[in-house]
Amino acid sequence: MTDRFEFTVSVGAEELAYLRRRAHFLEAVIVQVLRDKGRVREWFSAAELAGVRLPGLPATKAGITRLARAEAWRVREVHGRGGIRFEYHVTSLPPRAFDQLIALIVEAIPEPEPERIELRLPAAPRPVLADDTTTAPPWTLPLLRLVKSGAVASVASAVARLEATLPPSLDAPTAHQVEEALARMGIRLPA
Repeated sequence: MTDRFEFTVSVGAEELAYLRRRAHFLEAVIVQVLRDKGRVREWFSAAELAGVRLPGLPATKAGITRLARAEAWRVREVHGRGGIRFEYHVTSLPPRAFDQLIALIVEAIPEPEPERIELRLPAAPRPVLADDTTTAPPWTLPLLRLVKSGAVASVASAVARLEATLPPSLDAPTAHQVEEALARMGIRLPA
């Protein structure tokens, strides 16, 4: 038994072209939204399209309206002060006009101000070096456990207990090293 599920769908060439143009439009919208969230538009009136003079489109409002009807563009009615007007969806435009409109939309979007762009990356961790003075020796934690448990009363007894408990691969600290380590942590034991 396989974990794959194969699924095939037939899509007409016209619908596929629409979906590709819609995806291209949405990419441009994403750029627009990121730069200027208040001006996202995807529906345009015939007058607006005529005013932009897109390649492959008539230069007049009436010409665009006739072309839109002939090619069955996606349309919506908008009620306003002057009555009803029709707006056409950007993906209905012929390919050359669509591409030019997308280019105009992207060009009209102002670049973000450099001071508003913030890229915050986490600081790279500092490499731990064997001779790093901020790295505690491997016997520090066992020493703290001994001090906390009350099993040691002096630096000498701490050294003796550490020698007995540390694995053979670790060198036991000297009394001076134990005293310095405890002093850095604010702990004082008699010698």
